[in-house]
Parts: sequence; C-alpha cells; structure tokens
Amino acid sequence: MRVGLELSEEDLRRISRGHIPQDMDEKWFIFREETNLYFHRSWTGACIFVATIELRESGAVITEAKVNWDPKQHNGQDDYDALLIRLFGSFSEWYELKVARRTQPSAN
Repeated sequence: MRVGLELSEEDLRRISRGHIPQDMDEKWFIFREETNLYFHRSWTGACIFVATIELRESGAVITEAKVNWDPKQHNGQDDYDALLIRLFGSFSEWYELKVARRTQPSAN
C-alpha cells in the first residue's frame, strides 16, 4: 500500500534510532535497516509491518508499507488503513513521549 508520509530530518533521526521495548506494556520492537523500517511484536518477535523509506535531500518519505496478515502471527482485527495511520502517523510523537518518559528523573 502506498503511504506517502513525509518525514522531517528530525523525524528520520528518531525513526532511525528505532525502539527497543523496556517493559511488557510496550508492544513494538522497531528498527531500521537501510531503506526499510521494521515493526515487530515485542512478545512474539513476529514482523507485522515493513515500511519502505525513500531518502530525500531534507528528510525522507515513507513510500509504502506491507502488513503481515498471517493469522498465526497477526490477528488482523484492525483495518489496514487504521493500522498504518496509528503506527506511522503518530510514530514521531509516540517515540518522543517514550524517550521523554525514560529520561525523566524518578520521584524517589
């Protein structure tokens, strides 16, 4: 499916750092290899999404995404568009919140 989500240079840096889940509540393990961004379920390790990134002079564009619809790995309860919007449309904000939460001093 074509996505066409434009990423600023900062968004691309954040996405390129990926995400390693720190606790059981975090459902996604995310990493980038060259022009692909992979979304794996943290508990099962199953790859659910692969997004293709096209680098630009300033930032990048997520040009397309593929979903793993294997019923043994993904329950498929969500509509395809809703999954993409939820993951890609809010990835930058989500990543920023996760990093901020981890770097805040504890209240001890």
